[in-house]
Parts: sequence; C-alpha cells; structure tokens
Amino acid sequence: MVKSEKYNNTILAVAEDDSVDEVECMMRNKSVQIVGGVLALTGITYVGSGCQSIQDKLDVIQSQTTTREVSIAEEMISEEKNTEKSIVTEQKTETDVADDIPSEENIDDAVYLTQYEEIISRYIELNHQKLEYGDLTNIEFPYETADDVYARYNVMLVLEELDNVGYVIDDIDGDGVKELIIADMTSPLIYDIYTMDGDVPKLVAASWERSNTTYCGNHFCTEGSGGAANFIVSYKVFKGNEMQTEYYLYTDLLENGESVFFYTTNSIMDKNNDNLITQEEYNGIKEETESGGCVYPGLKTMVEQ
Repeated sequence: MVKSEKYNNTILAVAEDDSVDEVECMMRNKSVQIVGGVLALTGITYVGSGCQSIQDKLDVIQSQTTTREVSIAEEMISEEKNTEKSIVTEQKTETDVADDIPSEENIDDAVYLTQYEEIISRYIELNHQKLEYGDLTNIEFPYETADDVYARYNVMLVLEELDNVGYVIDDIDGDGVKELIIADMTSPLIYDIYTMDGDVPKLVAASWERSNTTYCGNHFCTEGSGGAANFIVSYKVFKGNEMQTEYYLYTDLLENGESVFFYTTNSIMDKNNDNLITQEEYNGIKEETESGGCVYPGLKTMVEQ
C-alpha cells in the first residue's frame, strides 16, 4: 500500500511497508540538493552521495573551502615572491650598469695619470739625449710653477743617471688632489713634486744643485745655500696644493762681518726683524728639522733596468 506525505510542499509517495528511515533519508537528500544549489551559485563545488548526513556534507564543504583558501593564499605569496625577485633582479642590473660607469674619482685618476705620465716620459726623453747644463735654458717648460721654484726641468733628472729614480702618484695632504712625486729610491731626496692647478700640472717643489728637499715622514726639509755665509734650513708641509714653510733657520753675516744665526716663522726672511738665536739653539732646531728622513713610500722605477 502506498501513502502520501507532504514535505516542504512536495508530495512524496511512500510504500506502507517502507521504513521511516527511508523517508527521512529522502528528506535529507532534498535538503542537500537545496544546499548544493546555493553552493553552486557561490562557486563552491560539492560532491555527495547516498544518505550522508547534512553535517558530514557540510564538513566536506568546509574542508574544500579551506583548501581553496589555502591555495589562493599560496598563489598570492608566490606572486609576491616573484615580484620581489623581479625587483631585486632589476636593482642588481642597475647596480651592475652603475659599476661599469667610471666614478668621478676614477675619471680624475685618469686625468692625473695622463698628465703625469707625460712629465715622466719627457724626463726620460731628455735624459736619453745626453744634454749639457746650458741646453736646459733653451728647452721650453710648459707647466706652472710655485714662486720659489725655477721654471725648468730638473737638472739632476736630465743630466744624471735614472737608475735609482722612482715616482709615485699620491694625495699627499688628503685633499682629493693627487700629486706626482719624483724621488730617489735609496734616500729621502725628493727631486720634484707636481700637483694639479685645475687641469694643468704645477711644479711646487724641486731639488737642484744648490738646494735639496728631503722627505721626513710628516714634513719636508729643504736645505740650501744662498751664498758663502748664507745657509738656509726650512721646515715645510704640503697642504692646500702648495708647499708651505712653517719656519726658517738660516745663517748670515752682520755688517761687522760676524756670522750669526736666525729663526723666523715669517714667509720672508729678514735679518733685521727675525729672531737672533745662539748656535746651540740653531743646531738643536736644525737636527729636529732634519729628523725622520726616509725614502718616500710606494715609489716605482722611472726606467726599466
């Protein structure tokens, strides 16, 4: 026998001998179909079968939803990593390109090197010509010079052997402008020091047959003769692109013919105004001025042996 039951406005035909459980199962399936329709509209996929309970099906749906959320999150993280990697790659590329561009300092070094190499090459050329002393007065000297330096090529570098002569390009006072130092490789003797006056080399110190400049670590000592009774010792430092004298020691004659000793911190020696000192004081200051003499560091040979 068949009897009818109504569930949510739907007529169900059920055999009398069917169990109540079967009816309840059909009701649950109907509810699941309704839930499935709603989920389909929201884009969530659900697969169910048989008389699985509503709670079981919802648990499965929740699991599927969680899995989808995790997958989306992983995709977002992956995209972020790829974006970061792309940015890092672009930055690295820009850095690599920047490394290939010469820095201002390297460009300046190239300018110094070119100008200073011309000076070295010219000295070697003149030295090989085996010139006489008087020939130097007829050779053009194309560089700027300090007020107390002769505008000519160094006599000792032109006329003497270059076996022990070396040179180095060094920023003596740390002001960013590099100097060319030409010096003896076996003693503190300095032949020439050039610096840059704009883009042109300038001779700021030079030794010659009557005056020698030596390197003393933190200063330079210049000693020379200005006449039979006149001997000068000066303590110098290089700064501000020039050689600056901190003090002079010198000997000279008074009007009565007496040989005396002077000390001054003035830029010009004037025995009428400078400090008159004893010979003992003179000797002590002279010894201090000459102390520390050493070979200038980093020298390279001017000519191949």
